[in-house]
Amino acid sequence: LVADRMVGMSRFVLGDLRDARRRVEGMLARYVETSRTSHMVRFHFEQRAGAEFLLAMILCLQGFPRRARDLIDNGVAEVDANGHALQLCVLLAQFACPVASLIGDLGRLDGFVSRLLDIAERHGLGAWRARGQCWHALLRIQRGETMQGIVALDLALRGFPGKGRAFQYVWFLGALAKANADIGNLGEARGSIDRALERADIAGELWCVPELLRLRGEIMRAQALPAEAEATFKEALSLAQTQGALWWELRAATGLARLWCALGLR
Repeated sequence: LVADRMVGMSRFVLGDLRDARRRVEGMLARYVETSRTSHMVRFHFEQRAGAEFLLAMILCLQGFPRRARDLIDNGVAEVDANGHALQLCVLLAQFACPVASLIGDLGRLDGFVSRLLDIAERHGLGAWRARGQCWHALLRIQRGETMQGIVALDLALRGFPGKGRAFQYVWFLGALAKANADIGNLGEARGSIDRALERADIAGELWCVPELLRLRGEIMRAQALPAEAEATFKEALSLAQTQGALWWELRAATGLARLWCALGLR
């Protein structure tokens, strides 16, 4: 069961949402509750909670945001009640914050980020404090504090664990690119998104590549490069369809449609 959860996480990172979901749901279907209040392995992961948070992220990308939100809310309450600081940091940073950000629920995101930063600070968990700072910067950007958020995110990324090789680094680079594009810093935006795509390819972190490609298409459109933008949107759309990521597919299709409308194509 532990192996299924771990392989499911790997398949998710590689962008194979269907197989990831199959493995995680299979693990949860066979999971046997015990009389113990904790299901901790190696003092780190509650196995059922870890699987449910991963499933929430998969469901969100497959187009089921309400189910994802409910899983996250229930999971946060349960893990918080067990008092395990490290796992709560892991689950908040890797799953709860991304789901809240993707569905645009800034109130939930604010709560998750505040909890993450508070726990990481109190327990001296530097790696998770660094991730919390990235999420706090992204929250500021999503609230419209774009310039302040860009400065904060750029600073936070310099302290990101793993020297840019850790999970989610490419996602935050993409967020930085989008924020710069929104204020017209297209050169900075193009550099960030190209670095994100390069690092994603090297690391095999493919789950968010359709969205990174979509952002690259939007930047190219803003740079008056319609042919390149169209090709990039189509690449994003194709990859999202291959992954079974309806969330990314809709965003890529919308970007392509807007481009065609701007070019007078009906």
